[in-house]
Amino acid sequence: MNLPFDNLGIVVNYFWKESFPESFHLSTLVSLTCLLEAGLRENVVLVDGSPVPDPFIRSQCERMGIACLQSQNNLNFADGYNLGIKHLKSEYIGLMANDIFPSRDVFIKLFDWVSRPDVGCAFPYLSTGDYPGQIAAFVSKPLTCEPTFMTLNLNLFKRSVLEEIGGLDRD
Repeated sequence: MNLPFDNLGIVVNYFWKESFPESFHLSTLVSLTCLLEAGLRENVVLVDGSPVPDPFIRSQCERMGIACLQSQNNLNFADGYNLGIKHLKSEYIGLMANDIFPSRDVFIKLFDWVSRPDVGCAFPYLSTGDYPGQIAAFVSKPLTCEPTFMTLNLNLFKRSVLEEIGGLDRD
């Protein structure tokens, strides 16, 4: 079943080293499978920013019908996302780490928010994990919808917002 939108593209950020355990590959495959089950196959690109491109993940992306960009360079998180953003043509862009397992309903809820005229970015609230971002020294409870801290593990943006800010800042 397709999602209620066709103008959302997803960039999956991937970084691998030969020393990583097999569970890393498996986690990425589960993540990509979640995107397929959500109906996002045509608008997904995995960016492999590994120092040495991963032939296994390339073969799995080909098998799944997912675009795979391998940079031949060691890309940081922001550079990987920025490369993927340039590859997609959709009006809305999702940025997702390779170890996130979102359901179809998550995309529907986030898209409902980001597609509003006065919203430029939507992301799920993190109640645990991503230490230190969740400790009081880094996060306060604002009275507005402006975040004091956020990760780039799963975010939906309007393309116009990403273009206005010049993509993600490397720093």
